[in-house]
Amino acid sequence: METRGFNLFSSNRLEHLVDALSRILKKPLSDPFKTETVVVQSRGMARWLSLEMARRNGVSALMDYPYPNVFVERHFGRFGAAPAGQGVSSVWDPDILPFKVFSLLPAFLETHDFPELSGYIGSGNGPLKRYQLARRIGDLFDQYLLFRPDMIKAWEKGAGDDWQAHLWRMIRNETPDGHKLDLFSAFLEKAEKGEVPPGLFPERIFIFGISALPAFYLDVFQAVSRFSDVHLFLLNPCAEYWGDVLSERERFRAMKRVQNQNQDRAGLYLSQGNRLLASMGKTGRDFFDLVQARGVEDMALFQEPPGHSLLSQIQDDIYQLRDPADPDYVKRTVAYEDLSVQLHCCHSPLREVEVLQDRIYAMFDANGDLKPRDVLVMMTDCETFAPLIHSVFGRKPEGRDM
Repeated sequence: METRGFNLFSSNRLEHLVDALSRILKKPLSDPFKTETVVVQSRGMARWLSLEMARRNGVSALMDYPYPNVFVERHFGRFGAAPAGQGVSSVWDPDILPFKVFSLLPAFLETHDFPELSGYIGSGNGPLKRYQLARRIGDLFDQYLLFRPDMIKAWEKGAGDDWQAHLWRMIRNETPDGHKLDLFSAFLEKAEKGEVPPGLFPERIFIFGISALPAFYLDVFQAVSRFSDVHLFLLNPCAEYWGDVLSERERFRAMKRVQNQNQDRAGLYLSQGNRLLASMGKTGRDFFDLVQARGVEDMALFQEPPGHSLLSQIQDDIYQLRDPADPDYVKRTVAYEDLSVQLHCCHSPLREVEVLQDRIYAMFDANGDLKPRDVLVMMTDCETFAPLIHSVFGRKPEGRDM
């Protein structure tokens, strides 16, 4: 069997990662009619990658952009590793699992004495409260499959005496088809026996624009790398190792633990590095540690942030792992007209969108090379802002042609 690999491309510049992806894609597959697989986490990233590949290579065709869960269900379910041979049952779909919980809750409460559940459902609005509870439980169980697989396996072997363990076992007894953990376990077993059908997985797989993945998916891609070339592209803001960088809260907790255990704090080394990275980069830090623990081949594509704007200085401090609060930190001047970082305090969501429109138009007026594809707007609550965006951006401002 041909040896494949799990490769990591890391950079602080997204364009460098896209360039690396483009170079690999220029090498044709063994079959020109096969589809390239790029695992992404959003449709927006898929569309942006398609445009970038077309701009760099002249065309972007035969490209498939599945989500991680779609990739697992498609390829592991297809070769029939589930006990019933049917792949992933629809019951385990995150959108369907809550309805299974909803249908089983009455029978579950009749046969099990859990006052916390029966008391909640019986406090009024029965079906509605049961549905709301089922939604929360279904979402929780779906998260357990990804983040707590060992606990799920223990439950299925009979461990656990709380209501979650009993309810999970009841759902499992009602659903003979396997979930994603079953499929992955069956795949590993067949892989060890050399029984994996040829051509089950794409010749090469790319994972792009995903800031964090549960350990389960990393295990999946590491196992698949025995049969396919797997390339992971990660945006990393810092060229230095920052796995031991801690935020103020984490430093306080560590010192508190040492104090409670009556240990000497003199030998306790707590690195803080850049405070902004320490306080807002915990998820990325943990994910990088998970990736590095799997022994991947790392291709570093870092570039020192250019420019002297406020944004460039912030990026450079993170890149160099410098802390502006350090006594030896050399402060740099910022031009008065520098608008690279702006904060706007608005009295309502509508006013936020109006200010956003003003700032976008001002940027286009100031920079004739700026294109719509260069603008990314992010928000935390799409339901709130969607109608406001249609209202504000849907009308033509006075005195403008655009």
